[in-house]
Amino acid sequence: MKKNQIKAIAIDLDGTLLNSRQKISSYTRQVLDECRKRDIKLIIATGRNQHSAAELVRGIGPVSFISNNGSQIVDEEGKVLREREISRTTTREIINFSREIGKLYFFLVSPDALLMPPPRNSLCKPLLRHLFSWKGLMEYLDNRNLVPRIRTKDVEGYLENNPFKIQKINFIGEAFRIEALEKRIEILNLAITRGHEWSIDINPTGVTKGEALSFLTEQWGISQENLLAFGDGHNDLDMLCFAGTGVVMDNSVLGILKENADLVAPSNNEDGVARIIEKLVFAEA
Repeated sequence: MKKNQIKAIAIDLDGTLLNSRQKISSYTRQVLDECRKRDIKLIIATGRNQHSAAELVRGIGPVSFISNNGSQIVDEEGKVLREREISRTTTREIINFSREIGKLYFFLVSPDALLMPPPRNSLCKPLLRHLFSWKGLMEYLDNRNLVPRIRTKDVEGYLENNPFKIQKINFIGEAFRIEALEKRIEILNLAITRGHEWSIDINPTGVTKGEALSFLTEQWGISQENLLAFGDGHNDLDMLCFAGTGVVMDNSVLGILKENADLVAPSNNEDGVARIIEKLVFAEA
């Protein structure tokens, strides 16, 4: 593939564009700005919701977003091109499954908020203290309070009486409980991603980053061969496989990503995204 054929770049956030301090370096910002000057479309593709993602990339200029693992797609002008939701009926069924298994903590994710039971009423409070501490849990949920949180003892009751777009459901718990939940919800034919052995993301049927990227690039008339994608996690796999050039970060611990990627970039703490863009896109063919 010729270096000057890149027309769009899809970039994961955590562990990819963001360094370990959850920041984008000035050098990387300059490289992204040069991409826009060359009319290369930039896409932030993340498991985070729209609100959190937009806050983290504030100031880098107009970009499109694939958020909540593909449940929402927003263009450079802020127009929502597509939304996918998990129905309330299916959500209740999943929550009931989790209660039968026991000691699983969950939160529902909309484009701009998290809905969850209060910590003191969680059945898995001892587990979460072991895994995170409550401060660590909140950082896991939204990294520095970027996402408004709605806490209620009656999540199902809240959903019956209030608007809330359920674009993703996340569960946290001991690995064997997460595995049991995954088996129970297989019959629902939802999109499932295991971020860690102790967590699981549940999205609407067929929704992934790769599927959303296919939708977006088709809207633009851009082919796979003209697409460059970066990622480091389980939810990036199909996106890296879809792109003409898929790049995994060196800091990724997932062998399956490195086996399927075309290139390995320097780590997120070494401006890996920017360095590969300079090498593949800016250098003379």
